[in-house]
Amino acid sequence: MGRLFIKVIIIIIAALLLFIPANNFVKDSYDYNINRDILAFKKNPHPVDIINLGASHSMYGYYFKPTGLSHLDLALPAQTVQYDFKLLKEYGKHLKPDGVVIISISQMTFANFEILDIGNYYEILDHSEIDPFRLLEYYRYMYFPGANGRVSTLRSQAR
Repeated sequence: MGRLFIKVIIIIIAALLLFIPANNFVKDSYDYNINRDILAFKKNPHPVDIINLGASHSMYGYYFKPTGLSHLDLALPAQTVQYDFKLLKEYGKHLKPDGVVIISISQMTFANFEILDIGNYYEILDHSEIDPFRLLEYYRYMYFPGANGRVSTLRSQAR
């Protein structure tokens, strides 16, 4: 019985030693930190001339720096119109009185009825605005992103 216990402990330690670097790799990845500009704005908000909403098309499609206008890019991959509205409600108060809101609508906008990466919104929206918000998934996404495979996303698309 003692040998079995030692083998189990060794396997657990080996699994943790493999998981920790993989978890850190995911935490440092661009995909996991796709909302880093919004988080930076949330820490240091300021009035903006332009708010950009939409999916990844508008996330990568506009470049406002040469214009000298301050902007906030709230576009995230596979973002639905519902989440555009939620983000505008949350961050619209920072828009200058004569500011402009750009909502880019692509051919895929109305094909997205379900958010594929709900974790993108955990840090940038109030939890009451995230539907569905599940506490276990929140902690798993925030602290153990290496355990967040795309399996649940693929499973939800198959329905």
